[in-house]
Amino acid sequence: MKSILYFTFLVSTILLLGAGCESNEQVEQQASGIQHKLDSAWLAMTASDDRKIANLELLVKECKMVPGIDSSRYTSFESGILNLKTSRYTQESMNTSSNIDDYDFATDTLLRNVKAFVGANPELEKYQVINQLLEEIGQADDSLIIYRQGYDKTLDLYNAFVTKHEKKITVLPAPYNTWKPRNYFRIAH
Repeated sequence: MKSILYFTFLVSTILLLGAGCESNEQVEQQASGIQHKLDSAWLAMTASDDRKIANLELLVKECKMVPGIDSSRYTSFESGILNLKTSRYTQESMNTSSNIDDYDFATDTLLRNVKAFVGANPELEKYQVINQLLEEIGQADDSLIIYRQGYDKTLDLYNAFVTKHEKKITVLPAPYNTWKPRNYFRIAH
């Protein structure tokens, strides 16, 4: 029994000591893998958001083609869509949570206004393409939370890695040598 306990202690000690003895090359390989996962999660999230914006733009164009509809709101919708395209946060700018809040508020306001416009014009709801676009926009908007959660999970890996290797990453090549902990989408962390 003593020998089993001693063996377990010895293996645990070796593993703990070995955890900090990774070469710079090994740490760089790990960083590269984490960067790839982070980029993939970000790309999936922004691609979904891009599709939502493109569908929103297409929806406004489709509405403009329906005769007899008051077109005075189209300019503000198009301006709002352009604003979304140019004001979305980046991985770097989300260090300020107000950037995310501002973008989310602008998105929610625009979506609510466009949906209300379509709802106030029953003629528009007769067109299948308009209904299909509204549905796809809603699905993309709903999936945003799932994509943000996926990004945050990957960010857990990134931030843990940065904390664990904070001294070692300073000697790695760019971009790893400038890595610092990043902010999450989730409200409290």
